[in-house]
Amino acid sequence: MVTVGNDATRAIDPRDGRVVWKAAGPTRYCVAGVAHGAGLAFVNGGYPDRRSLAFRLDGADGQAPAWESRRGTTYVPSPVFHGGHFYAVNDGGLATAWDARTGEVRWQHRLGGRHRASLVFAEGRLYATDDAGLTTVFLANPERYEEVARNDLGELVYATPAISDGRIYVRTRGRLHAVGECAAPRAADRPPPRRGGRRGSS
Repeated sequence: MVTVGNDATRAIDPRDGRVVWKAAGPTRYCVAGVAHGAGLAFVNGGYPDRRSLAFRLDGADGQAPAWESRRGTTYVPSPVFHGGHFYAVNDGGLATAWDARTGEVRWQHRLGGRHRASLVFAEGRLYATDDAGLTTVFLANPERYEEVARNDLGELVYATPAISDGRIYVRTRGRLHAVGECAAPRAADRPPPRRGGRRGSS
């Protein structure tokens, strides 16, 4: 597993806690989780130096980053990986797509709003929920930004949505919303069948 913070990125063997390698950066305070793909760990640092770094998962101790970017870096929201690219929406609502191999920024698009929830991916789409409860859905397309929909819950959202069994679960300040098709009730949840009508008297 890979951890980030306190001016260092570390790869740790989960079996015994041994540090496999340690590399400098990105900065002291890091909140965003680590994304990985194409043999790289993608880390973001928020304060005091805001930058994004990619390290080789099979790299040596003290390795230099494979690449660095200062465009679109996140502080709180975590990035995702799909199809050879990293995607993120940063705290200020700027969506960015990076080529995972080179670090080239393929595109950027401003969604607006403040974002604490992390980007989530499902079935070729990315879901970005801002603090005001507006979720912007766009395709995981490295060629260009391509918006699919916007859905507004109108409530404060800090938590990252969860996706399971064809539904998106979004926790707002006062509710848990399940968005998706309603499934047929399970057999155990169905009321027992009614037995016959009233018997007539003789």
